[in-house]
Amino acid sequence: MLAQDYVQRQVGKYRQRVEHYRAFYQTSVEGFAKQTAELCQGAAAIPPLGHLSRQQQILKAEDDLEEWQAAEQFLARWQAVEAELPNAAAA
Repeated sequence: MLAQDYVQRQVGKYRQRVEHYRAFYQTSVEGFAKQTAELCQGAAAIPPLGHLSRQQQILKAEDDLEEWQAAEQFLARWQAVEAELPNAAAA
């Protein structure tokens, strides 16, 4: 019971982080990675970061991309653990 509660809280925490980035940037993590790469190569600004200088945009986009990718990975891992909980309880 405690393990299940903990796992569900972890899933919720990372799902919330992923959804925050998806809503803020209005794209998937893959789409944002592409936008960030294009920004670094001199392409147009990323609209939600348009109020920042180009250098600040690059730094913010790279930081957010790293955090978003990590959140996606942790979410997938915790969801896998959550899916295995019924099997663990039966063992």
